[in-house]
Amino acid sequence: MTPFIIDDSRERYQACLDAAEQARLAKSVQNPGPSIVDRLRASVGDRLIAWGTLVKAYAAPAEVG
Repeated sequence: MTPFIIDDSRERYQACLDAAEQARLAKSVQNPGPSIVDRLRASVGDRLIAWGTLVKAYAAPAEVG
């Protein structure tokens, strides 16, 4: 093998390693946001609050002025 092929292979290998490291660092910095379980909990909580408010409105005595 010629030295040029070996050098080229090393350069491509190093470029791949650099790209993989950059991708790993970028992935670690990203904020994935709330999980589906967290979104479900928030949705159920909002529903319970809305239903509780509705029940309280029906249970409150009507004020006669």
